Parts: sequence; C-alpha cells; structure tokens
Amino acid sequence: MQRAQQLVRDRRAQMQRNLTVYLQAGTYRLTALLQFTPSDGGRDRFQVIYRAAPQARPVISGGQAITGWQPVGNGIYQAPAGPAAFRQLYVNGKPAVRARTPNAGKYLRLKRWNTDAKSIIVNTRDRPKIGLENAEIVIQRAWNQSRLRIATTQMEGTAKGQVADQETAIIAQAPERDRAFRQEFPYKDDNQAYHWENALPFLDAPGEWFLDTQRQTVFYKLRAGESIDTLHAVAPQFETLIQVEGTAADPVKNLAFCGLDFQHTTWFAPNQQGYVGTQAGIPFDSDPSTAAIVMRYARQVSFAENVLQNLGGMGLLLSSGTQKINVNANVIRNVADNGIAIGIPVVDTNVPAEKVANHRITNNYITQIGTDYFGATGIFAGYASGLRIEHNELTRLPYSAISVGWGWTDQDTSLKDNQIRSNHIYRISELLFDSGAIYTLSKQPGTVISENYIHDMGASEWVPDGPGKQWLSGIYLDQGSSFMRVENNVIRNVPQPITEQSVAPPAQNNQLRNNQSDSILIKSRSGIQPRYSLD
Repeated sequence: MQRAQQLVRDRRAQMQRNLTVYLQAGTYRLTALLQFTPSDGGRDRFQVIYRAAPQARPVISGGQAITGWQPVGNGIYQAPAGPAAFRQLYVNGKPAVRARTPNAGKYLRLKRWNTDAKSIIVNTRDRPKIGLENAEIVIQRAWNQSRLRIATTQMEGTAKGQVADQETAIIAQAPERDRAFRQEFPYKDDNQAYHWENALPFLDAPGEWFLDTQRQTVFYKLRAGESIDTLHAVAPQFETLIQVEGTAADPVKNLAFCGLDFQHTTWFAPNQQGYVGTQAGIPFDSDPSTAAIVMRYARQVSFAENVLQNLGGMGLLLSSGTQKINVNANVIRNVADNGIAIGIPVVDTNVPAEKVANHRITNNYITQIGTDYFGATGIFAGYASGLRIEHNELTRLPYSAISVGWGWTDQDTSLKDNQIRSNHIYRISELLFDSGAIYTLSKQPGTVISENYIHDMGASEWVPDGPGKQWLSGIYLDQGSSFMRVENNVIRNVPQPITEQSVAPPAQNNQLRNNQSDSILIKSRSGIQPRYSLD
C-alpha cells in the first residue's frame, strides 16, 4: 500500500478524475502504521479511493500469526509470542477469552470498597488460591468499569472465626489505585460484580488464553472442534492501523476507503496503568484508547462498506478538526472499546478549524462493542454539531448504544443541531446500568431525536439489587440536556421509556411529543436501509 500511496502522490497534481487503488484479496500484514497526509487526498472535486477489487475482501491486519504450538496437557498448547505485551488474541477469526475466573458470563460480588485504606474487600472464599500479583480485578461500577492490576492481598480477619466469613483486602497497583479512589463517580457500591483476569491458573475453559510476558510465551486451550494443526491464531502488534491526519491549516481532503476489512489491534496502556473508566470509553485522569482508524484534521473523507472487527481499542475515531466525514454501511463488531468515537479528546472549542462538525453516521451494523471496557458505547460523540446518526442498527452492547454530548452543563457549547433518527436499538445494557439506548448530555439547541425504534432492554442479573435495576432508559436526557426535540419514537419493553434528569443542572426546555406510539411504519423504516446488504 505504501507503493500505491507514492503512485497517487506522483499523479495527484494532474488529477482530472478520481484515482482508485484496488486491493486484491488476501491479508496485508502491517509492518508500520499506514499514514495518510494532505498529499494523499484528492484535489478539487476529485477523490482518491482505496477500494476492494471486485469480489475481493482484503484484510488489513495489525497482527502477527502465532505458530510453533506445543502441547502442555489438558488441551492446552503453548507457542512463542514475541516481545509485544498484547491484551487480545484472535483465534480462527474470533476473539479468544483472556484467562479469567469465574469463566465468561459469570461474576463474583465484592463486599465493599474501603476508601480509608484504598482497598477492595472481597470474600476470602472467592480469592483464588494462587499468587495474584499482576493479575487483574475487573469491577463493574454502575455505568463503567475499573480494571485494576493487583499489587498484593491482605487477610482482614473474621467476625465469627469461620473461613467462609473471612475477608480479603485487594490492594491495586499504582497509578490506578489512586485514580479509582480519587474518582467520585461512577459509584463504589457494595456488592458490585467483578471477576479475576490474567493468570495462568485461570486458563481452564476452552477458548481461553494467557500471555506470559516474561517468558514471551502464549498459552491457549482449544475450543471444541478445533485442531492445533489447522489453528489460525493472531496476536495484535499495533494500536492503530490507519492514521489520516492533516493540520488545521491544511486538512486531508477527498479520501475514501471502501470494502476493506480492518482487524487485529490492541491497546498497551492498561498493562502499565490499569483502566479506571469515567463514561463512554473515557478513562479518569488518563488518555483514552486509540482506534484502528484515526482521523484528525480531515474533511470530506468517506469510510464505507468496510468491516471493523477483532480490535483491542476503539474501531473508528473522528478526532479534532474532522468535518463532513461520511461513515456509511460498515459492520463493526468484536471491539474492546467504543465502536465509533467522535470528538475525542473531548474539548470544546470556538476555533472553526478545530471543530468536530457535520459528520454522517448511517446504515452501520454495530454489535459486541465494549467487550473489554464495558463502559464503551456503540457510537459516542463529545462536542459535536451538525451530526447525523441515522439508520444504524445497534445490539448486544454492555452499556449505552448512542451517546451524544459531554460537559454536564446547561451553558452554550459547540453542541447543537444534531439529528439522531431512524435507528434500531435492542438488547443493550447487558452488563451495566444508568444507561440509555440514546443518551445525551448538556445543552444542545436544534438537536432532534426522532423515529427511532428501541426495544428489549432489561437489567443484567449482575446489577446490584436496588433502584439501579430500573435505571435503564430508552432515551435518557441526562444533566444539562436541553432545547432538544424528542418525537415519534417507538419504545417497547424498556424499564424507563424516557428519562429527564432532575439533578442539577436538570434536563429542561425539551419538547417531548408522540413517543408512546407503536407505529408499524416507524419500526419498518428504522435501522439499515434495504439497499444495503451487510454481512
């Protein structure tokens, strides 16, 4: 692809039509980040297009194939892994499960947070009988997650002298220990669900894996039907595959990516600092993950009919200074963090060239997002204006589906004139709560939420007993949400159809009309439009 880039640059000055680079079938394994600058875009009204050849589905991979597997017993194999401390492993086209206990789909409940001692108290009977140094405790905190590397554990004694009643204090490593206890929200409640992760003794279920970073060896337990002779395992080596970046004075323009399959990324930072989530994929007092595709200072770029899958950070990030980006008819699945993120870093600005504006996010199928960082959303937008999120289908998500807004404020910001229309959203908030299928923050004059079909949301069994089990909304107008129009939405089988937050600054001055209907027409027109066939 680097050679194709140079050919485009050589011809760009004389462009009199679109230039198309066709990628043939096969896997293109990156040895370096693919960077696109203003010299890679089109001129005048013409585009530079990177497109799959007819009937081809080329894969752009940031991974390295793992080979040389040797048996170690009980269906577990080991292989050389190299120096990269990857946090995901993809086997036969699907994410494997990082070794954990309880196994996938089950969790334990902590007893409480000891804020004075900065420790997490668990039942001793739930503490694995192994050394836990460098393992992680992953805690579900209402609308986000804390993923803490363990430094040590301490016995806390017992009231009755019985082993079953004993308590153990978990002491996290720095810096995440300090961050988790300085952070006021999300809540640090009793009985929150958690699991242990990242230790070789946890590797006991088919499809689990573990990386021994000191020995640079990866372990994997075969799934039913798998053979080590035909196993295709890929370890991600990159955080980002493609970076499209200009400057405020000279943005990248008129570039397109069509029909490509982007796979195999990771995010290394939690290896050194854990992860303490704030909201919607934004961590507390640290940088968020990056994405497989990152655009910064780019305009009139098209990202259409691609697949983003098997990714260890975010899928697509439209960052500062991006305007008029068209994201249409993509499949986004098996992504550790946010599917599509708009306006990260979340910084409000009055500088026109820095603004995030006028993006179109349409006809995308988004599922199994937030697989590692549960507070992630299908589509997130911070300080955005003129945004159109229309005709998307979102399902099987741990938290909210579409989240627009930031700042928790009723003051004027860049947020305005956004449209969230005709989306089909169902089976979300499968782990966390205090969520919305469509969630907003802050004053957004001119914003319209209409003709969406939202159904079948219910609290996870792992939400602690109490009012939180009802804190799931079809449309959630959270703090500061104001001057919006919410109309003609169909909301069915959801604990709270529409919530307007009363906590200051309250949601106010919104127009809510005709959101109790069961219109067949609205339901039939929601989601991906018929002319798009996504597989």
